[in-house]
Amino acid sequence: MAGDSLGSGGNPNVNNASAISIEHVGKTFARQGGGEVVAVENVNISISEGEFVCLVGPSGCGKSTLMKLVAGLTRATNGAIRFHNEEIVSPRRDIGIVFQAPILLPWRSALENVLLPIQIYGLSREKALRRAHELFDLVGLKGFEGSYPHELSGGMQQRVAIARALIHDPGMLLMDEPFGALDAMTRQIMNLELTRIWSAQKKTVLLITHDIGEAIFLADRVLVMSARPGTIVETIEIDLPRPRRLSVVGDVKFGAYVRQIQQLLGLDELVEAYA
Repeated sequence: MAGDSLGSGGNPNVNNASAISIEHVGKTFARQGGGEVVAVENVNISISEGEFVCLVGPSGCGKSTLMKLVAGLTRATNGAIRFHNEEIVSPRRDIGIVFQAPILLPWRSALENVLLPIQIYGLSREKALRRAHELFDLVGLKGFEGSYPHELSGGMQQRVAIARALIHDPGMLLMDEPFGALDAMTRQIMNLELTRIWSAQKKTVLLITHDIGEAIFLADRVLVMSARPGTIVETIEIDLPRPRRLSVVGDVKFGAYVRQIQQLLGLDELVEAYA
């Protein structure tokens, strides 16, 4: 099911209020030694409050650049990005970020890593401690608050990173290939856990992934990006019921979505070229 609708894919968390509005956004970088590279061009996206949106596209198409623009880590060359009608011009406290690597401080316990944003933003540690313990329970790490990063598996470290991104209760969560470095089984478990956490927290989520199946499993909508300069070539509503189990990958609809996205990414032609 393709189109530009803001449909929720059966997600009761979604309302019609727009959380993020990306309007005619482009980003151009100067080349070292002269010239320019257009990373993204004329990107238009609207994400509803409580919606889970995944962004897929070929390597180097500008997905991570777009994420940094939404996070306020860099400024757009053209266009505007608004969060609740306020233009994003710098990093915001109400937008949490989870990167591919957990980026935990090795000398701090899991709890102290989660509390890091509280220290940075100068918020109440007492209130944050209560929320931190709730989040450890939510992400399935109750009892590991005192553990250090080297004592935790990759999946556990990423759970800490998710809890850290949620500790200051942001309205939106940006996730850039959060499970890309995990093995296949752990990645499946984390996908299930993420849907559970998202459902409980009712956050707006924009997640980047190279994994087509992961995008379909997680999202209300999948946005397909073209090769550089990246732009949105298709918006696909995922009409699969929630909560989703891993068995949904065997659904006929799921397979149809996979094939549709593969075609949009030109993977069919690639397979034929190597046949």
